[in-house]
Amino acid sequence: MYKRTVTRLFLCGMLAAACPFSTVYAAPLTKTPVQLPETGKPSMQDLFHGYWVNTRGSSLDLKENAGQLSGYFTTAVAKTRSCIGVPLAITGSTNKNAMAISFSLASCGSSAVIALTGLIMKDQNGKEQLRTQTLVQFNGKESWDSQVLTTDYYTRQEPGKKTSH
Repeated sequence: MYKRTVTRLFLCGMLAAACPFSTVYAAPLTKTPVQLPETGKPSMQDLFHGYWVNTRGSSLDLKENAGQLSGYFTTAVAKTRSCIGVPLAITGSTNKNAMAISFSLASCGSSAVIALTGLIMKDQNGKEQLRTQTLVQFNGKESWDSQVLTTDYYTRQEPGKKTSH
């Protein structure tokens, strides 16, 4: 694992609060995207379909159908504690190994909406990872903390390792 220094925005992301951590450990990604078949679609299953967990324990449970994504995001960290562990419906789309999704945290009492983009890449060991950039936008007056930009890595989980929601 490689040590990377990070800011409060990177590691604490959706916490949007003081964060005691100053480093995170993560394996670097190669610059090689996942190879797609000539048709642009993986055989037997869609590329993003599955259960993904990030470095903070949040998860994406994705279903892909003809380039459209649906499923749930479940956060392990949030400024609004009532949102932790609550599956939130997502909507999105894909373009080969790129994806974009969005969702709102209003149903669990938060003032945030989230847009997340990502690429499926391979890490140095050849394992698939979903490398993401997320914009968290809080409603209300614009201020220094009304927008939070984060980056993270999601790892596809093997079938059967998914926690139920």
